[in-house]
Amino acid sequence: YAERDSEGLYHAMKKVETIIHDLTDRELKPTVGNIAIHYFMDNVPKDVSLKTPHGRVAELLHGPLKRGGYCWAAKQYQGPAWKYDINQAYAAAMRDAKLPCGDVVHTNDYENDKPGIYSVVIQRKRKTKVPFYYKDVDGIGKFTTGLKSKCWLTTIEIEHLKQDGWNVEVITGYYWAESFNMERFVNKLEKLRSTDKDGPSGPLGTMVKALGNNAYGKTLEQLWDNEFILAKEKPEGYELFDSFDPHAKYIFARERKSFDKKYHLPQIGAFITAHVRCVVREAAVYDEDNFLYADTDCIAFSRKARHLHLDPIRYGSWKVENAGDTFIIIGKKAYWCEDGTTKAKGMMVKHLSKQHYVDWLKGIIPEQDQLQRQNILKFLSGRAMFNTLKR
Repeated sequence: YAERDSEGLYHAMKKVETIIHDLTDRELKPTVGNIAIHYFMDNVPKDVSLKTPHGRVAELLHGPLKRGGYCWAAKQYQGPAWKYDINQAYAAAMRDAKLPCGDVVHTNDYENDKPGIYSVVIQRKRKTKVPFYYKDVDGIGKFTTGLKSKCWLTTIEIEHLKQDGWNVEVITGYYWAESFNMERFVNKLEKLRSTDKDGPSGPLGTMVKALGNNAYGKTLEQLWDNEFILAKEKPEGYELFDSFDPHAKYIFARERKSFDKKYHLPQIGAFITAHVRCVVREAAVYDEDNFLYADTDCIAFSRKARHLHLDPIRYGSWKVENAGDTFIIIGKKAYWCEDGTTKAKGMMVKHLSKQHYVDWLKGIIPEQDQLQRQNILKFLSGRAMFNTLKR
């Protein structure tokens, strides 16, 4: 069985290798992110100048401006829901967002026609039912329904808040001299996936999807000045990484100088993720009375959404995932749906039934005794393979 399984994997990987080479003119890499970022950089318009930021700008982009997807549960709920997903949200953002390029300039004035990042004070007189997600001056993620808050935002978010009736006071900031988008790149991926004879979920469609969704990730990469190695004995030039941890006796480290790579462009990653957050929140705000739940690139309402542009193929449009199915929504990353979808962050969902979620709504929180397998690094450093945990 193992030999047959390995043989099947070999043929699958050879197929992937062929697809990647034909598509990107590059060899297969250990990770899709590695392939995708080089493919992305190869397709940046020739007249675009992309520069790795340093100093204060880099600190801000890797700090308060580096945030994940928008995730919010408006209320606990049991009943019919209509759930929608954005088609290839992050690939679409590369085409639809105004991405920064060129030189970065410090300013105390707001340049609304240029992509930038600004220290602002935001406030909304009439409280919203769809809170805004930001990081405060200490880098702590928070949600506000309109309370006066100080934070760093991209121009994408500032314009989004202004359109939603927020007052935005600009204190200081930085802007990029020019902007660009990846329209030709995304159009190519979209066409390949939608016109392939095997369909969007065939071999080519699957790899095109992976390349599009992973293309921007490494722009936010940060490299350490430490190099680690697992060894039975200390290699020359290395020292114990943590001499106070008896479980880490096989982990050694040495300092090395890390250098920025040309794709270390956190301004690109920050603007792409900001764009998707604002698209999702804008959809929720439009029908805030019936808004139930949002998570990264999906949204759910208690009635059919008539304000969303639906297209099952076009990148950036919405597609219907559920139309009136019964949902039990507990909170962020915790819900049950009659179609078999279950979420419960930190829990083993295969051991949760519908009744668990019904009881959860009543305040009876499920508990689990979990046996978790440790990751390979912890195991090789001398720790137990399995760890017991009560959740």
